[in-house]
Amino acid sequence: MLSRLRDLFTVQVPVSNLFDSADLSLLPCDPSNHPLNNRVTSPSALHTTAIPSATSATSLSLSSSSGALICESSATHAPMSSSSGRGAPALKSTTLAGVAEFMKTKNCRNVIVMSGAGISTSAGIPDFRSPGTGLYDNLQKYGLPHPQAIFELDYFRKRPEPFFTLARELFPGMFKPTTSHYFVRLLERKGFLLRHYTQNIDTLERVAGIAANKLVEAHGSFSGNHCINPACRKSFDQLWMEDLVFAGKIPRCDKCEDLVKPDIVFFGEKLPDRFHKLVNEDFGACDLLIVAGTSLVVQPFASLIDLVGQRTPRLLINREKVGQADPMERMLGYRGGLDFDSIENVRDVAHLASCDDGFLELARLLGWEQELVSLVRDDHERLAAAAVQTSAQRQARRMSAADHQMAAGETEKAVDTITAALVGMTVAENAAEASHAEEARSATGRHALGGAGSADIALKQTASEIASVVAHAVQAADASEPAAPAPSK
Repeated sequence: MLSRLRDLFTVQVPVSNLFDSADLSLLPCDPSNHPLNNRVTSPSALHTTAIPSATSATSLSLSSSSGALICESSATHAPMSSSSGRGAPALKSTTLAGVAEFMKTKNCRNVIVMSGAGISTSAGIPDFRSPGTGLYDNLQKYGLPHPQAIFELDYFRKRPEPFFTLARELFPGMFKPTTSHYFVRLLERKGFLLRHYTQNIDTLERVAGIAANKLVEAHGSFSGNHCINPACRKSFDQLWMEDLVFAGKIPRCDKCEDLVKPDIVFFGEKLPDRFHKLVNEDFGACDLLIVAGTSLVVQPFASLIDLVGQRTPRLLINREKVGQADPMERMLGYRGGLDFDSIENVRDVAHLASCDDGFLELARLLGWEQELVSLVRDDHERLAAAAVQTSAQRQARRMSAADHQMAAGETEKAVDTITAALVGMTVAENAAEASHAEEARSATGRHALGGAGSADIALKQTASEIASVVAHAVQAADASEPAAPAPSK
């Protein structure tokens, strides 16, 4: 019986439908190199399986045409209610206004937001593929074998320079969060936010003030850094990485000398454990799923939309419709993906607009517009003031590093001078000994004493020079040391 159900709910989905080369999420994926696709021996098809059960659980799996499992996710749905399972539709209309009306009811308590690069583009973060201005074009001077090589661990080991060039472009502190980020923060403030799942690596969610326990960075971020040596894996903080990146240096581990990489998921690396753990906990409890600024093609992130209850409302805020199953697949029984246009749709809403405009309109419908606008304005002012201070601190750290380098140079010079002086001193000592020996043999003692006196004078001068050089080196080293912090009161 189970095998018959599996056959009924199994369809072959072309790889091109799952992985789109035009995807603009901040961790772009190429079908042939995606970490979850690296075991597909034939690119002709993937098998997507959805098996319902009497316990209201859904299991999703991706496997290759040869049968090898690529990824598998499951979630236990919430008990049958207005937002999951059978019963009256949760939305009175499949519009943004219908979603806002639902959010005002007691049935909407747990909101999950899934986001991609679209929520950050208005912050000024460049995308990857725009001709002439995209980051990939700007990295071509490094002669990448293909654009995605910048996120391949093997290539990073050989040539880390392109990645750290990109890191300077995207490093936290360079950009301010957008209206979209602050809407998510407003959801948290008002007690609606169950979790925010993001594909982005720009950490703008953190900058916007969204609590870390409410955030799942599916593709990692710049907030942590580790040595790539599996036997080492020493951790380094963000400030350490920032100083090296902006100084144009390649970060290396001070323990094993291997490269240090931000905790961003590269091709071939597994997603964070936190992602897998919370997916299984969150999606069954979701009352409303909001998807914004993502093309929904990067797996396994894209499949998360199918893990909520069968009638849980799903809102897409994007410039175009994405995440829809092919009509032929639906005819064959595949019920995954978003369904905006069929007559059966009672829960999926597509609001086609920029993410910022869409969230601002939703805030207006909820009566939150002024609160959202004020939150954006006030926090941007705070961040602008903090940016001035951060820039000054960064400059001070660079100057301090330069002073230390200068002091090191002065010390090296001093060592060279002392070495030369010691050589001179040895020569003078030898000359003095020779003069005293000559005195014993010379008939004219006066000349011998004069030679010995000259040698003694040379020794005294050399010793004086050494003392002066040492004092200068000590003074330079003291000047380069940072001032001791004032004692706390």
